[in-house]
Amino acid sequence: MRSMLLEENSEPLTPPKPHNAPFEFAACLLVKDDNKILPEWLAYHYEVLPMRRLILAVDPNNITSPEPIIDKYREIGLNTTIWLDEDYIFEGRRWYQQVPPLDAPDDHKFKFHFWRQTAFMTRCLQQLHREGASYTLLIDSDEFLTYNHLGENEEEPIECRFLFGKRRESCNERYRKGWEDGTDLRAQLPAVGNATVAQTIVKHGLPSDLWGGRPCSTFARVNFGPNESTAEQLANQTPEGFDPMSFVTMRYRKHKKKQNTSPGKSIVNASGYRPNMRVGNPHRVLKDDCAWDVFVRHAEVPFRVHHYMGSLEMFISRPGDTHRSKKEYQRRTVGPYRWQDDTIRGWLQSFVDRVGKKRAWEFTQGLRKWAFADDRRASAKAKKDRARKQREAIIEAKRVEAIRRRPFKNRRKFVRYESSPWEQIWLDNISKWEKERTICKQLDSQVEQLRKFLRLTCTLRSGEGTSEGEWCGANDTLSTIWFDLSVPNPSFMPRVAPPPNTRESFTVVDPVVPAMDNATDEILSKFYFEDEVTGETFVEYIEPLVSHLRHPLAKCIRGAVPFEGRINHLLMFHRSYLFPIPTAGRAFKEQKFYYIDAGPALWHRGKGGPSLAPFVSLYRRHGIEFDYIGVWHPSEYRIAFQKSVPVEFKDRVEYHREWIAGEPRDNETFIPHWVRNNTLPGDFVMYKMDVSKREPTEEKVVKYLLSEEGREDANRITELYWEHHVKGNYFVQEGLEPGDDASQSLNASYHLFLQLRQVGIRAHGW
Repeated sequence: MRSMLLEENSEPLTPPKPHNAPFEFAACLLVKDDNKILPEWLAYHYEVLPMRRLILAVDPNNITSPEPIIDKYREIGLNTTIWLDEDYIFEGRRWYQQVPPLDAPDDHKFKFHFWRQTAFMTRCLQQLHREGASYTLLIDSDEFLTYNHLGENEEEPIECRFLFGKRRESCNERYRKGWEDGTDLRAQLPAVGNATVAQTIVKHGLPSDLWGGRPCSTFARVNFGPNESTAEQLANQTPEGFDPMSFVTMRYRKHKKKQNTSPGKSIVNASGYRPNMRVGNPHRVLKDDCAWDVFVRHAEVPFRVHHYMGSLEMFISRPGDTHRSKKEYQRRTVGPYRWQDDTIRGWLQSFVDRVGKKRAWEFTQGLRKWAFADDRRASAKAKKDRARKQREAIIEAKRVEAIRRRPFKNRRKFVRYESSPWEQIWLDNISKWEKERTICKQLDSQVEQLRKFLRLTCTLRSGEGTSEGEWCGANDTLSTIWFDLSVPNPSFMPRVAPPPNTRESFTVVDPVVPAMDNATDEILSKFYFEDEVTGETFVEYIEPLVSHLRHPLAKCIRGAVPFEGRINHLLMFHRSYLFPIPTAGRAFKEQKFYYIDAGPALWHRGKGGPSLAPFVSLYRRHGIEFDYIGVWHPSEYRIAFQKSVPVEFKDRVEYHREWIAGEPRDNETFIPHWVRNNTLPGDFVMYKMDVSKREPTEEKVVKYLLSEEGREDANRITELYWEHHVKGNYFVQEGLEPGDDASQSLNASYHLFLQLRQVGIRAHGW
């Protein structure tokens, strides 16, 4: 960008001259595609306040980035932090305090915009308070704080309005006399550029007079319209080489009548801000701790804010902002803008004197020129993107319609489910072993089955056929547990660190796709499916229903094993025992892959361990990339969740802030019906449930899928991960919820999982 602004042979730029202000200002600013006016706003307040600390929040719908502009101002000492929504937004309880979906009505979007302002001001003041900042400006990008100099159309002081006759005349005369003889504060204000606002505040002791012991004060606002001036008027106080038409503060001189009915804007002393202070609207930031009302008395305050409508092009340059239309611009510009004011114009020469002419031009007019060109490029790209999305939506609609019209041939028609011999042993005996609490003891007599199972779960192997032992590393994408399969101990000496002297001989076995042999058939259960296109029958393996429906060795590691407690805890949440669908790629070109997750916390975190991150990675191992990831959770931390999602998945993840229903109902989403309405026959649907509610939600969903009514919906769910929340399962009683069923046992869980598999759903314990 620099080459666009300065000639190649430009002289070296000298550092800006230091200011003599007693303190520096900070500011909190929200922007939405404001690059064309942002350079002027920054330069003006850098010079006039002086502002040296800025927190800038960027609207999520921005199509342009302020970063190149901010980078330039960092060169001259403006300490700036750029925030995105996830850095400050928190959702409130009311409907308009929640992030609106794309199809939300304009009323929701407009009200949420004001809530975003409140959230931003709150977080910004908290941050600046922690940093030790003092006076903080909270205005918009089309507003400029300046002195409230005397001029045309001085409004009658409020205190005089309520008097009558001679008393009213006497009151007005007292004000006029102070203005004329210079005893009134407003008559003593310096010209813009001659002294900073900070110097004026200290010189006149304004904190005690205007703040009244409060950390906030509100000042008047004057609206400047789009009326043009003569070339001679514009040339007044404009430095040589600068175009006054490129600056709103130089181009627009005419304003509306000064009115006490026009809401003002605020300055907050962040050092005096406290977390219990309520943040209101931008016109009176601290509701209960701000001197003066929203409607400020023009005649009595030393500062005011100039609000510039600007040109029509500037006003409507925010794409997607329905409130900035040509009609709205015409409505706002109605009214007499016949009073003139030139008191602000001296700032530009002062800025030139401080930073040098070349840099001043580059940082204002030059950046504005770049911003216009960048906006045209961004607008053209956004237009192309919208057109592309519309085309894609049309193509997708035609695809769906074509699939629904043609006869459906199932590439994966369920035939039957067959329990492995190892699973059958557990199905026959689980009721007895559970009552006796001998599950771990039974595993001691099933060493060979465990050994074969662990071999099948290996993603790393080392030392086979050597004296080092046969080490198997089971990795679930989050962590690896190592087992020495050469030892006779049923626990196989598990460890979390790679075994010594074997690190150079790892053999990667990834992904785990079991081979069809007698050893596999003895351990893993299997589904039989028919491809209706080719007429072939094929097999899919799945982990057997054994132990307590998690990793077989979880809570069963004991004896002389180092870190026994840590290993047992890790195995309770280790997912290396899972065998997801072994097919890679799409069975047919129109097939889509859906991942529905009910109950996650964040992408990489969860109460019982994360689900989103490991599942996405696990299925990627098997060649499956999810086209859609739907998340249902009632938490108020939606923004925290969105922040946790990696960039590559953000356009695939949709967050639903609500409970899921255990049965069909109107006010909550029932996932089987959502799948029926949003996917097509033959699509891959993976559904994970782990919902903590005071009702057995998961069990209700399972029983619906097993019912005659839910049979069609069951055919649409490929894989189901869930935990049967029952207090009868003595292995997992820790962390159970008040609504969990105390009357059911682990034996009941076994048979529910078996029934799901017998209708063709690949059901996994979670």
